[in-house]
Amino acid sequence: MSLIIRKAILICVVHFICHQTMAQDRLLYLRAGLSLFVAENKPGGDLIFFPGLTISPGIRLMNGDKFALSLSSPLSIGGSGNNLRYFGFDGPLMFDISLGSAAGNNDKTNFGVIMGAGVAYLYAENVSTDYNTGLREFSSADFFGPRFQFGFSFKKQDDNSAPMLLFSYGRSLTSTGHGFGRGSFGPGHVWGISFQMVMGRKKKTSDEAASNLEVH
Repeated sequence: MSLIIRKAILICVVHFICHQTMAQDRLLYLRAGLSLFVAENKPGGDLIFFPGLTISPGIRLMNGDKFALSLSSPLSIGGSGNNLRYFGFDGPLMFDISLGSAAGNNDKTNFGVIMGAGVAYLYAENVSTDYNTGLREFSSADFFGPRFQFGFSFKKQDDNSAPMLLFSYGRSLTSTGHGFGRGSFGPGHVWGISFQMVMGRKKKTSDEAASNLEVH
């Protein structure tokens, strides 16, 4: 499992580097940061925790100085290393509306809001040890379903990037919560909190500004 984790993290890092070079493009939208998820497979069941690295590339479907409508995929993955205590993967596909500084555009506003809805697949597992008996207990969450998120950004930087705090909630698509793996036996839920940086769009050059004036 540790080899799988290392490969998955490597893929995420390469994924981030590739998109980082395009982060300020007019059509592309990118956030990156750290997240913490708490999931359960059924109400009253074991809570499964996993912190992870989040990389959220997206495409701007509509765009203005004060807003952006984007399609994004905030992928999160986390693991505890060689002695596995936790592992998690979260893969949503979201439609986001970003206002103010959350859009990463040339608006002067320091405050921003982001709202999103979509679907997501979550797999998370925890392994705990009973130190009295030495026995290990395995618990996991594994389901697909709707996902919602809300957040705000603040203290916009000179390059139009801004730190952002997001909250998310999701649940299993079916009433029974059946997913794709061994941990699915009830209506699953997941809660998340994430601190990310939205990468700013590049500022207009003098040539671009002149061309815009000619158009108007």
